[in-house]
Amino acid sequence: TTEIYTLSLHDALPILQMLGRQVDLNHLISQRMMTYLRKNVDHVVSRYEGSDLTGVIELEVELDNIRMVHRMLSDHLCLSPWENILRDVNESVSLVSYHARILAHTTLELNQDFFPNWNYNTHTNRFIRSPVTFLDEVKRPKRVPGNQAMGHGTLALNRAYGAYYELTRKFVGVPHFLSLVRVVSMQSLPVLLEDVSNTTRLSVENVLAPYVAELMQGMPPSQKLPIHDYGTKGGHGFFQLKLQDIVEYPELESEVLQKFREYGNSVVFLLQVDHAQMQIEAQSFVSAVPFLGVRSDSFAISADDVVREDRKSTRLNSSHRRNL
Repeated sequence: TTEIYTLSLHDALPILQMLGRQVDLNHLISQRMMTYLRKNVDHVVSRYEGSDLTGVIELEVELDNIRMVHRMLSDHLCLSPWENILRDVNESVSLVSYHARILAHTTLELNQDFFPNWNYNTHTNRFIRSPVTFLDEVKRPKRVPGNQAMGHGTLALNRAYGAYYELTRKFVGVPHFLSLVRVVSMQSLPVLLEDVSNTTRLSVENVLAPYVAELMQGMPPSQKLPIHDYGTKGGHGFFQLKLQDIVEYPELESEVLQKFREYGNSVVFLLQVDHAQMQIEAQSFVSAVPFLGVRSDSFAISADDVVREDRKSTRLNSSHRRNL
């Protein structure tokens, strides 16, 4: 007689008796799912290691997908915690280096490609790749080809997300910095910022400062302004003749101005990361407000308080005008 058992997803997998041995299906399936999850995380991180800094958005989205799959499978299987899987594949617990794979590739991309080859646009608050570069092309590992099963599951979803990723490949802006802060994590972010600060400081002290000192020696001894009768065109020609030696300096663009660009990009990068970190912390605080016992009415300002502050400001302004 053969008994057939129908198990729902919410039932525990049984221990089968087969040929005098016990077979724990839960344990076997959990082992295989752990292997697939590790391969999937490694696939996603490897694709990021073969791309520039714009690939951080794809990295975050696909890691979130794997995290959701892990959370749903954990309700039925005995899986290791997600943080342990990610740290293991990311080599965050390696004895050889304290830099994880994601952090190491991010640092490498910032110093070798992002700072030297990108320009910041203040109007759009974005970085765009410069059409003119003075450095050799960055050599990256060959990008791992996409895998439908390890991507978003279906061909339609992979194409849809691929179109979305393609829109973020031509610039680096606020979405990239938010993804960067979340992927690197608050624990590893100080290591990244310290590395950027040290690299920038060494570049200024060892490369930029000697060039600036050399250019200062080439400045003309007389710094008098031209007379008003020269006009705009004449004033431009006046300074062009005086600074002809500096303009013709062979390494002015390829070294001096290039280092100024790297220094400016690093400063803006630190500022954008700080803004992204504050935005994420503000969102976390708003989400945690109900559990902290903070009431919304404690931040409210009554009409009487507004009138009182307005009268106080008016008195202070009147007193200031009388003193003048």
